[in-house]
Amino acid sequence: MRRDAALTALKNPLLLSDRKGKRLSSGGDVEMCFRISLLGYELWYVPDLELDHLIPQRRWDRRYLLRLARETGQSFAFLELYKATACRPDFR
Repeated sequence: MRRDAALTALKNPLLLSDRKGKRLSSGGDVEMCFRISLLGYELWYVPDLELDHLIPQRRWDRRYLLRLARETGQSFAFLELYKATACRPDFR
């Protein structure tokens, strides 16, 4: 990520925060990408990149996964509104 893009995008605090305390919310990384894109920077998707995500056994608990799905869903509903508002031609 370009340093100037990140610094410009973070002049105002992100509205979403990722995991904080016992909260399982997410979306801060996606919000950051929206902001960078709205600033006119290009975002690239590279399908050849691979990531091994090691997940501890305790995160396979049904209650944990339900909480994760609920809080992630809330974040992504907000991101859809954010995207729809910020991408309007009259937005500024």
